[in-house]
Amino acid sequence: MRVREILCKSAIVKSKIPGVDFALNPYTGCEHGCVYCYASFMTRFSPHPETWGGFVDVKVNFPQALRRECRRVGGGEIVISSVTDPYQPVEAEYGITRECLHILEETQDARSEAVALPGSGVAETSRVPLVSVLTKSDMVVRDADILSRMQRVEVGMTVTTVDDRVSRVFEPRAPDSSRRFRALEILATRGIYTWAFAGPLIPHYSDGAESIRVLFSRLRDAGVRRILVDRMNMYPACVSGVLRALQGESRAARRLAWARDDPAGYEAELRASIEEARAGAGCPIEVVF
Repeated sequence: MRVREILCKSAIVKSKIPGVDFALNPYTGCEHGCVYCYASFMTRFSPHPETWGGFVDVKVNFPQALRRECRRVGGGEIVISSVTDPYQPVEAEYGITRECLHILEETQDARSEAVALPGSGVAETSRVPLVSVLTKSDMVVRDADILSRMQRVEVGMTVTTVDDRVSRVFEPRAPDSSRRFRALEILATRGIYTWAFAGPLIPHYSDGAESIRVLFSRLRDAGVRRILVDRMNMYPACVSGVLRALQGESRAARRLAWARDDPAGYEAELRASIEEARAGAGCPIEVVF
């Protein structure tokens, strides 16, 4: 893993994710090495000799840029992060995500005080940004002290399977799924709003009705308030990465090929499986494909 320290020009970017206004990506690249990762397209904008998953650029001045730019951002939703994981292993050394949360906490407090002035006529939440953290790491529990103080915050955890053996194959350097479930439980007990991104559901391994039902059940028990479900993106790089990880497992390879070659048929079956599993979820389910 190649780690470089770099300087960034800005911290806040406009998001193209529906419903999300801004994104913060304190790192470029990701150590987790998920074989299905769609974010490998980032190498077009940040060329590296290493392949995606083999490098991380640490934006060492990111907190300073964020503090400067926060003054120009009103309300809306800010996601941390959209094309990297804010709690990948280098965060333990650099603590950039934690610094960003401190700054966003201060921003929320300042905005709340401003709109609470008598006669302001402004609803309190209209200029207090919602901070939405999205990660695959239980390291987020480290920052539960800040998160529990923030006025508008939520933590989303990506979980693709309940089976640690499967997660180690497809997400080789990310924390096991069991650690992510435990992190959700801890955050929920601290009163922090949590949700889950169940995606991508992996063909053959976690996209059957029973597998989805068990996943929803585990997430419910971990205290999540809502679940977003997505299929695997069939970009060539994603498909080739999964095929390499399968190491000749023929049944899984055949199902992946069908999902790629007949997307309408696969999506219809997957939606039916999700609908079958929905009853036991205990919280709202949103399908995002």
